[in-house]
Amino acid sequence: MINKYRWFEKVGIYCGIALFLSFILAPFLEAFLVSLRPWRKIVSIPYAIITEGMSFDAYFSVWHSIPLLWLYIWNSFFIGISATIITLIAVIPAAWAFARFRFWGRDVLLWSLLAINMVGATTLITPLFLMLMNLGLLNTYWALIVPGTAFLIPIGIWLLRSYFMKIPRELEEAAWADGASRLYILRRVIINCNARHYRRHHRHLHRRLLTTIPAGHHFQCR
Repeated sequence: MINKYRWFEKVGIYCGIALFLSFILAPFLEAFLVSLRPWRKIVSIPYAIITEGMSFDAYFSVWHSIPLLWLYIWNSFFIGISATIITLIAVIPAAWAFARFRFWGRDVLLWSLLAINMVGATTLITPLFLMLMNLGLLNTYWALIVPGTAFLIPIGIWLLRSYFMKIPRELEEAAWADGASRLYILRRVIINCNARHYRRHHRHLHRRLLTTIPAGHHFQCR
């Protein structure tokens, strides 16, 4: 095998990667170090990265200062998982339909889904509040799950559609020739191919993260 890079070129590449990772990881490292400092050292001048009295006491005292912290964490986990499951249930058949079938208005509807993401979520706070109040869903889990799912479905359809288009159409045609229904093809061919590919290569994890992380940013739902 021919080595394409000389030793100094490899050093330059790895130095560039290390510099890039330092910019990416520096905020996370600083946030962790701040959590270890006592309050007087956080606001002290001059600023110091490593200070005296650094400890993990904040991680233990937060459970006493916020009595319902465990509930907020559970709410975040429950809302994120629920929104992800509902989103996948809605996105998988929709993405398959956009990837395989031709119907009137398909492209217009597909681009309309993309245009929805251009609207900031903050501009819809008042309409969402009035709608949820009229439906009697305020102060419930559904008040966060339903809007979160609605915002996640468009991007989920676009991401999953691009993968379904890579699956050979001949697999579906062979199943259709054997008498399989559309629902059977979706469940046993399309989803099965996606699951096997995910288990082997661990790809498309970003799709799950993009649906779980935004939906889980709600800690104080009671």
